[in-house]
Amino acid sequence: MPTDVAGTITGPARRASLGAALAVGAVMLLAACVPPPAPGPTVRPQPDGRGKVTDVAVAPSAGCATEGGLPAGHSSLTIAVGSGQRSARIDVPATATGSDPAPVLVSLHPFSVNGAGWESYSRLARDAVARGYVVITPNGSQPGPRWNVPGGVENNVDDIGYVSQLLDAAEDAACIDRNREFAAGFSAGAAMAQALSCTLPWRMTAVAASGGANLTDLCPDSPGTDVMVLHGSADPIAPTTGNAACRTVRNSPVINSRLISSPTTKKKIAISPSLIQNSSGLFNSHGPIPILNGVCQN
Repeated sequence: MPTDVAGTITGPARRASLGAALAVGAVMLLAACVPPPAPGPTVRPQPDGRGKVTDVAVAPSAGCATEGGLPAGHSSLTIAVGSGQRSARIDVPATATGSDPAPVLVSLHPFSVNGAGWESYSRLARDAVARGYVVITPNGSQPGPRWNVPGGVENNVDDIGYVSQLLDAAEDAACIDRNREFAAGFSAGAAMAQALSCTLPWRMTAVAASGGANLTDLCPDSPGTDVMVLHGSADPIAPTTGNAACRTVRNSPVINSRLISSPTTKKKIAISPSLIQNSSGLFNSHGPIPILNGVCQN
């Protein structure tokens, strides 16, 4: 190793030593940017008579014994929230107006597009109703509309509680199969679908998330939920690797391992893959770019 008269390393060896020091410094800087893994969002308590029970076929909802129920077609579902009210569109197939329990799907819009605009674009409610689903299309909170998800920008609005209350209202007014409650969304709606699977795993049988499953906190301590993930490999708005200067845990290039289907997947077909593929709003990403399907497109 060459040195000068004072014993200082010179030449190629000096450059190699400097490069190694810079590499170590970069690693230390990156480590400082990444926070320690958080425990993730908390699973909310399961009220009596709501949701499903693992490996048990629970009874259909209370609405199966209700005279009249919800009318076929689309109408509005309104619930009390705090000192005010929030509403959502609900679409009911003609086959779900009696005492035969129907599956329910929550259709979740992306950021800045309300429920009506999302349905106009995606046609998810139209296609799901044709397959016998009751479909709830809620509106997110302001500013946006957007969804207040764990790890997102806090706006002090309980959007997860709002969606859960909508499902309660649907169960009470219509004949719902509590073993088959699903959510599907795009972009911010995908993050909300993932957040619902984390916080209400006792309610969500499965979720489908397109172009945004990595936009909310991970939940390694939550029970597994069957999930279909779609994400564009060249997505410029919500890249799979995240877009923060200091990549956080929730924007890790490795999509949450909890998203991978649980061992019970084959026993419960989640949301019909043909339904997802036929919905332009879900089988897409932020722009006409290649699609990477994380789980089970077959």
